[in-house]
Order: sequence, then structure tokens, then C-alpha cells
Amino acid sequence: QPRLVIMLISPHYWESPFCLCELGALWAMAHDSFPLLIPPVTFADLKGVLTGIQAGRINDKATLNNLKDAVAA
Repeated sequence: QPRLVIMLISPHYWESPFCLCELGALWAMAHDSFPLLIPPVTFADLKGVLTGIQAGRINDKATLNNLKDAVAA
């Protein structure tokens, strides 16, 4: 039982059958997750079960501070 799943959403993420299977398992098991968008991925690129979820940019200081807090909790 993971406490938190850190997702690195890159262009290759969407092309990987393994990553998409992991995403389905994460969604089905309702684990807490922290999606990080890796440029050039944008919020508009989030689709499927990721539509409308809270995500942050990997190069954003506030996002990384939030991640630190989530990991420390």
C-alpha cells in the first residue's frame, strides 16, 4: 500500500502501455497521487482519468514545495 504515488507525466508517458496500465491500477485502487508535468506536457494534455485532477509542473518551486510537504506527511 503506497502512501503516495509520484507520477512523472512526460510525452513518453502517454506512449507507454506499461505507464497506462499503472495509471489504471492507481485509479482503480484510489491511491493518493502527485502528478508532475514534465515540459512540454501542459495541463491541457491531461486526459482520461487524469482530466481535472490537481497536478503541478516539475519546474515550479511551489509545486516542489507541495510535493515535499506531501512526502513528509
